[in-house]
Amino acid sequence: MKKPLLLLNILLASRTFAQCTLYSAAIAGTSEGHCLGAPLKVVSTHAITKIVWYQGNTAVSTATATDNGLSPTFRVVAGNHGEGPALDQLYEPYDIDLDCMGNLYVADGSNSRIVKWAPGATSGVVVAGGNGPGGSPSQFNAPDGVHVDDSGNIYVADYGNYRVQKWAPGGAAGVTVAGGNGNGSAANQVNPLGMYVDRTGNVYVADGYNCRVQKWAPGAAAGVTVASVSPSISNVINAVWLDGVGNLYFAQENSSQLQKWVPGASSGTILSNTGNGIGPSLPTGVWADSIGNVYISNLGNPDILKWPAGGNNWTVVEAGLPGWVPGEPNAQREYMCLRIDTHGNLYAAELDSARVDEWDRMLDIDSTFTPTTPGVYTAVVTDLNGAIVQTPPFTVIQPPPAPPSIQITASATATPVCTPIYFTAAPSYPGSNPSYQWQVTGVDVGSNNLTYSNNLFADSDQVVCIMTSTNVCTDSIIQDTSNTIMLSIDPQGHASIRISADSVICNGGPAVFSSVVTNGAANPVYEWYLNGVSTGDVTSTYTDTTPVDGQVVYCLITSDASCGLAKSNSIPITVYSRPSVSAGQTLQISRGQSVQLDPTTTGDIVSYNWTPPSGLSDSTIADPVAAPAETTVYTLTVTSEGGCKASGEITVDVYTPLTLPNAFTPNGDGHNDVFYVLAGPEGIRISELNVYDRWGLCVFQNKGGAPGDPHDGWDGTYKGKPAPAGTYVYIAVIPGLNSQQQVYKGTVMLIR
Repeated sequence: MKKPLLLLNILLASRTFAQCTLYSAAIAGTSEGHCLGAPLKVVSTHAITKIVWYQGNTAVSTATATDNGLSPTFRVVAGNHGEGPALDQLYEPYDIDLDCMGNLYVADGSNSRIVKWAPGATSGVVVAGGNGPGGSPSQFNAPDGVHVDDSGNIYVADYGNYRVQKWAPGGAAGVTVAGGNGNGSAANQVNPLGMYVDRTGNVYVADGYNCRVQKWAPGAAAGVTVASVSPSISNVINAVWLDGVGNLYFAQENSSQLQKWVPGASSGTILSNTGNGIGPSLPTGVWADSIGNVYISNLGNPDILKWPAGGNNWTVVEAGLPGWVPGEPNAQREYMCLRIDTHGNLYAAELDSARVDEWDRMLDIDSTFTPTTPGVYTAVVTDLNGAIVQTPPFTVIQPPPAPPSIQITASATATPVCTPIYFTAAPSYPGSNPSYQWQVTGVDVGSNNLTYSNNLFADSDQVVCIMTSTNVCTDSIIQDTSNTIMLSIDPQGHASIRISADSVICNGGPAVFSSVVTNGAANPVYEWYLNGVSTGDVTSTYTDTTPVDGQVVYCLITSDASCGLAKSNSIPITVYSRPSVSAGQTLQISRGQSVQLDPTTTGDIVSYNWTPPSGLSDSTIADPVAAPAETTVYTLTVTSEGGCKASGEITVDVYTPLTLPNAFTPNGDGHNDVFYVLAGPEGIRISELNVYDRWGLCVFQNKGGAPGDPHDGWDGTYKGKPAPAGTYVYIAVIPGLNSQQQVYKGTVMLIR
């Protein structure tokens, strides 16, 4: 399992390019921290190619990365939905930049806006412009360059308005920081096809058709020419960049050249090959790292080229870029610009496809090292572009031979009441800044000291000392609890007191404690304590209405003159969860049937008890089957772990099934003289009983009658005269379970 890293130091060094973080590297320790045997790991904001580990001034280990170049295929990180103004589209992306969080900023030229694409996003967010082409502070006209500084300010080369605009984060409009005085070649005018912004806010403008590079200091009203070439259409300057030591590079698209000007120079050097046939072809983008490696993008071919620091030839960037697909018409790609992030990943804006592509750097290095001897360690770290930093020192120490621990001893463990007892703590390998807390039966006592004494103890009191310190290896907080010393206190005929809890303490309280005094005076004075603090209760019993798990209760009494005070035993409060049972449920069954009881309960229930047990399959389970002979109210009592109880009732309503006769003989002999509902659920009333002859004539109707009562039935007459013998149809409507109406239909034979 991998161990968490603890970042301990950070060293800031040179910066790869102005729009991203400082190059930093540090040593991080694993969870074992500073101690010998814990692996160390270099962490860096950049892709690392080499690590040399040092103990003092001696190199002890070297790790070199395997650089497999760029991934053979790219992924699209912005656009690729055709040219257009939608937020998932681009239209002529002229320039790109990245901030330190990996957000991509695109100068979306023909949409006159700057669009920010978060990592993994499928669409962008307009962060500057986007108000149509124009010359107001909130508009652009074909923006040709974009840079983002460390504070999130966005600089835009607003080509069509002959100015460079600076937009604060979240701003609705920009301010002009270069140009803005129309087209021309005066010192206060620019024709910006690209730009670079250094860390102090100086803006270097690729002043295109003026064939110069202008430097505008913050707040300046005019620029200063720091590089220039003869004015001509072939010398148009369309991209500019500075490396980490101030060398200035600019591209001349029409002459397919890239020039390098060292600081303070009056002329530059054209970076051209010595014979390998590779070189710029309509270069439109330039990027340089902190040590002078230079990269360019071309409109004339799909390759990204690199001029290594100190080299003399252009080379195609590692792994190459898939510039065309065999058989695909018009497949040659035009990369307008490029950026390389701190992990070596390459980004390039492709003009015709209106998108930005990204190739991942495939780099592998073991950045861990496990020291074998104590000492001070550093690492010299080389990043992908050759920049070197040294980490702050990391001290590795010999771990202690054993974990921190503490033991205590007592001057006595069995004494008469009121005799002082002295305790001493002896820590082993305590770490740094240890502190000590004494406890008597769970209650904090004493002060931060290696000794503790008192003369007021109760029989069976338990004394411990807890040591808290800082782990010398990990700087984490550690604790160790000492051995426990059990005290035996002999009252020797003096007053003593013992307390007890009256019942199980359940969540929500109360907790009631009682006391018993032995050998006390006629009227002892009580004082109850909760966690070592007086509650103010001076009676023989104490009630805690809101008991809290883990608190400790004890009582002191003042009684006889021989010793004065006596301390009771201590009771640590354990609060148990209180269960619950739903109440008031009623179930109906017909006589002779059964139903399963299914109460709703909560809590950690360990036992069930139903009363009365009669008619139940098992009175000790949660869901017995009930078949009572008559209506019965069952009470369920549940007991949770710890002994807390709760009760609830379920009523089983037993009724006789409803029946109606299929024939009757109204002859006055007292037997079967009336047709009526013979039985049904107890207490209900018949909603309606109707009898019809074979022609559908209603010959009898009764509403609200009671089952089992012949007075509510049909005596076989119609309008006071005997109805003829034969078959009649009846319909009975009777309330059923849950007050729902039930309809009974059938025939009855009238026999005479």
